[in-house]
Amino acid sequence: MSTKNSKIDKISIDSVIIRPKTRSELLNKLKEGVKCEVLASNKETISIMLDGWLIFRGKYKIYPSENIGWVIYEIVNKNKIIRDEIWEFAYTDCIHDSAMATISLHRTKKGAETAMYLHKEQERKKWKLVYPTKKEQKENSFERHIAWKVCKREIFE
Repeated sequence: MSTKNSKIDKISIDSVIIRPKTRSELLNKLKEGVKCEVLASNKETISIMLDGWLIFRGKYKIYPSENIGWVIYEIVNKNKIIRDEIWEFAYTDCIHDSAMATISLHRTKKGAETAMYLHKEQERKKWKLVYPTKKEQKENSFERHIAWKVCKREIFE
C-alpha cells in the first residue's frame, strides 16, 4: 500500500471545537487550549463562574458560533499560567466550641492578610466596648478564645 496518497494530515488543535458536558470539562478544555462551544443561554452563568470563582477573568474570549444559539469560548493566550489557587481568610470566635469559618477569599496573600487585619481591628473595637476598663480587659484577654488565619487553598474541579 502506498503511503504517498494516504497521508493523514494532523488536525490542528486550533480547528477543534468541542461541546463540553460540564463546566469542569469546559475549564479543563480551555486550559488545554481547545475551543469550546456552549449554549448562548448559559453564557452569563459560565462567564460569572470563570471570572469570579476560578479567577479566569481576561483569559478567554467569547464570540458567536456558526451554529445558531451557541457561542464559542476560546483562551486568549495559551501560554499564560492558569492560577488554580486562592488565599482564604478564616476566623472563629470560640476555639473551644466552633470551627474556623471562611470570611473571604483573595487572589493574593497580601489581600487576605489585609482583610484579616481589618477584621481583627473591628473585633478589637467590639471587645473594648464590652470590656471598657483596663481591669476588665486584663481579666478577659482579647485573643483568649478567638483565632484568625490566612492559608492557601487549591481550587478543585
